[in-house]
Amino acid sequence: MYWHGFLKFTAVFFLMLVLLLTLGCRVANDSEFDSHSRVLSVTGHGQVSVAPDVAVVDFGVSVLEKSVLEAQSTATSLMRAVMGSLSVNGIDDDDIVTTDFSITPEFGFSRDGERDFLGFRVVNRVSVKVRQIDNVGRIIDDGVNQAGDNVIINGIYFTVDAPEKLFDRARELAVIDGQQIATRLAHSSGIELGELLEIQETRNNGSQPGRFMERTFSGETTNTDVPPISSGQITRSVLVDLHYSIR
Repeated sequence: MYWHGFLKFTAVFFLMLVLLLTLGCRVANDSEFDSHSRVLSVTGHGQVSVAPDVAVVDFGVSVLEKSVLEAQSTATSLMRAVMGSLSVNGIDDDDIVTTDFSITPEFGFSRDGERDFLGFRVVNRVSVKVRQIDNVGRIIDDGVNQAGDNVIINGIYFTVDAPEKLFDRARELAVIDGQQIATRLAHSSGIELGELLEIQETRNNGSQPGRFMERTFSGETTNTDVPPISSGQITRSVLVDLHYSIR
C-alpha cells in the first residue's frame, strides 16, 4: 500500500514538472517572437568598379618525345627561354609561380585499332603576375616566340593587387545605402528607429574580365601579331543586412 502511494505521488510529480517546463518554453518563445516583431530589417547594396592593375597569365610548354630524357631536356630548354623573356620584360621572380610540372606516357591508336606508344609528354606551366597591364600582349608574344609550337597559354584574367580596399569601399557604400533605406521606411511608416541591433555582410566577387581558355600556337609570330588584350573593369559588391529596433 505504501509503495503504491509512493509511485502514484512520483508519477504526479513528474507530470507536473513536464507541464511546467512546457509552459516555460512556450512563454519564452512567445517573448522572443514579441521582441523580434519590433525590428526593422533592410538590405543595403554597395558596388565598386575600377580598372584592374594586375594581369595573371598561365604560361607554359608542352613537349612530346620518344624518351623521357629527350622530352625533359627540350621542355627545360624551352621553359628557360620563356623565363628569360619574362625577365627581359620586367617580370620579377616573386611574381612567377610554378603551377604544374608533369611527365606522362602518351598513347594513340593505329588504323587497325591497336594501341601505339607515342612517347613521353612533359608539361611545365607557371602563373605569371604582370603588373604593367599595357605590356601583357607583348609579353605573351615574346613567350610564344621563345616556345614556338610547344607553347601553352592556359588562361588570363585581370584583378587588382589590393582587393580588400575595393571591398572596404563597397561595404561603406552598402551601409550608407542600408541606412538611407531604413530612414525612408521609418519616415514613411511613421515609426522611430532605435539602435542598430545586428549587421551581416555578403560579398560578391563580381566580374573577372578578359579571361580566355587554353590556346596552343603554331609557328612563330612577329611584332605585328601581338594579341590584343582588353582588361575591362573589375567589379566588387557587398550586401549588408541591417536590423534596427523600433521605438
